[in-house]
Amino acid sequence: MKPDPSRALRVFIGIILAWLVLAFSAKADPGAISIVFIGDSITHGAGTPQPATQAAPVVCGQLLQQQLPGTTVAVFNQGYVGFTALGISKHMPGIEKEVATFFAAHPGRPVFSIMLGTNDSANSGPAGCPTAAADYRNYLKAIVDEILAKYPDAQKGR
Repeated sequence: MKPDPSRALRVFIGIILAWLVLAFSAKADPGAISIVFIGDSITHGAGTPQPATQAAPVVCGQLLQQQLPGTTVAVFNQGYVGFTALGISKHMPGIEKEVATFFAAHPGRPVFSIMLGTNDSANSGPAGCPTAAADYRNYLKAIVDEILAKYPDAQKGR
């Protein structure tokens, strides 16, 4: 059976949206939220006719704006087609520069969403696959550690 990218997209949006609404609904005045989505082609919006308007981060930002009236929600999509956890970890210096520019233009509580693993589990394809489970964990840990070192106030979820 062939994977359905639209189903994966819906699941991804649902998980992120639920987590973000729960994280911020307890706050009386969440103010502004600046969300950076880091990931692979699913994050990028591959499989949608118009990724710039239909990618999961864009839709998630729109839904959050509706769910959190009075809150400014800014979204920055750092999804890359074909990237693995290794690919993202190697490109973190460039990503961090773009993220710093985004946060300068959109001050608010920094939130990061990382969705990687699809390409890491492939038998062949992008650099870094297949990724051993221990290596995958180490790459993700390195990414998260870099983010938290630079943005210690970032919303931390599980």
